[in-house]
Amino acid sequence: MLAPGWGAVPAEIPAFELLEVLSQGFLMQEGVSGVSVTWGSAPRVRVYVEHESYEPFVPREIGGYPVEVVVTGRFYTLSSLPTRSRLRPIPGGVSIGIPDGPTGTLACRVYDARTGRRLMLSNRHVMEGGPGTPVIQPGRHDGGRYPEDVVGYVLRYAEVRPPPFVNRVDAALAAPVDESVLSDEILGIGAVSGAEPPREGAVVVKVGRTTGYTEGTVVDTRASVKVFGYPFGYAILSDQVVVMPSIAEPGDSGSLVVDKETGRAVGLLFAGSERATAVNRMDLVLSILGVSLVPGARAEVARGVDYGSVALGLVPVAVVGTVVGLGELAKRARR
Repeated sequence: MLAPGWGAVPAEIPAFELLEVLSQGFLMQEGVSGVSVTWGSAPRVRVYVEHESYEPFVPREIGGYPVEVVVTGRFYTLSSLPTRSRLRPIPGGVSIGIPDGPTGTLACRVYDARTGRRLMLSNRHVMEGGPGTPVIQPGRHDGGRYPEDVVGYVLRYAEVRPPPFVNRVDAALAAPVDESVLSDEILGIGAVSGAEPPREGAVVVKVGRTTGYTEGTVVDTRASVKVFGYPFGYAILSDQVVVMPSIAEPGDSGSLVVDKETGRAVGLLFAGSERATAVNRMDLVLSILGVSLVPGARAEVARGVDYGSVALGLVPVAVVGTVVGLGELAKRARR
């Protein structure tokens, strides 16, 4: 249970170090689904738990800081089920997947920050397989077939690894068979031309292949969350956005999350529970994968990541994850 582990926190610890301590140790404990720390004039620790029964085991003070407990349920990756249409050109918010894998959602078209090429963005757990793996629209659970419905090939992605590794994003790119196959718009939202950091309290919207258009409120912008549903069990991801109430169901993984007021992208939806949704920060997605929402723009590179290495998908990056890519794409396309 939770109680024994909490005693490992030093009596006094700087707030900016506390999240790292909590993420590395306590997030691996049963019942904890996420942690975050807000610092400034009044630092605050927030602990997300899977069920009300875990609340009594969370102390009301950690490392000298007050603790707020929020029940979110257990987070899972959201990929699978219902029926969605075959659309050409393909807008964001619709069914997509690989021939023998899960079905999720296409976020939107993005632009390679180096070449300017139009690419397809979704989650890594939706676009499974190595570089060159076919991508179909709609996904197989919605009647998509190989090779008739092939619209692209996996290009590069951020690898998601098991604990104790701390991941940043669950994101992948595919190169379309033809750039004209992609629409600039997201179904029901329209074109999204830019991104911005998420704001706590902001109302956000998304369109996904299962639940369509939904709205929720950002309650956290820098949470570390534990997400189940990966082949190895669960993964830990830091710097995540938490939206409540839940705005997604299985099949909505990969949806673009947009600030309703500004119309700009704030994240990439990848997991959820019955009460909350977990979202990768869009600034991290763009910088780690080396893409932009605006043609001709150079993506800002995440701290500690060499742009050339990320764009070519060559090297493992310690905290960010391994970006894998390019490899066999040309050979696959010629077959």
